[in-house]
Amino acid sequence: MQLEPWEDLANWVQSEVRRDHDVALADRARSARIEGILVEAADQLYIIPIDAISELVDLSRSARVKIGASEYIWYDDRLLRLSNLVAGRDGRMAAVIESGERLLAVRIEQALERVELEFKPLGQHLEPMPGIGGACMLQDGRVALIVDVATLPKEPAA
Repeated sequence: MQLEPWEDLANWVQSEVRRDHDVALADRARSARIEGILVEAADQLYIIPIDAISELVDLSRSARVKIGASEYIWYDDRLLRLSNLVAGRDGRMAAVIESGERLLAVRIEQALERVELEFKPLGQHLEPMPGIGGACMLQDGRVALIVDVATLPKEPAA
C-alpha cells in the first residue's frame, strides 16, 4: 500500500476550511466527525479511526519473521504481513487494524495522540488514493489525512 503525500493537498484543505467559515452553517452537513489516533509516517500525519485499531505494537519488542521480501509479525497467534503507509519508509511501530474480516499491520513512525476532529470528505480530490477518505486541518495548521481502512489495499507497498 502506498499513500504518498500529495503536494497541493494542504493548500486545498486550507482553502476549503476558509470557504466553509464564510458559508452558512447549513453547509456544515458536508463535513463529518472522527475519533482516531493521530500517527506519523514519513513526515506526513494520518488519522486512523479509533474503532479500527486493535492494538499499537512496538516492533522492537514483537516477534518478527521475514519470508522472502516480506516481513510479518506475530499477533494473536497468527502472522500478519507488515505494510508501509508510505512506500520505502519503515516505522518503529505498527498499528494493527481491523477491516471487516481481515487484520492488517501497518507500519508507522509514532502514535502522537488521540483526537476527535471534524473533517471534510475529499471525494474527487483523492479518488486515486486508495486508503484515504478525507483530510482535516489540525489546530496548529498542519493537515492530517484520514485513513479509510475499508479501502486500504490488500497488498502492502514494497
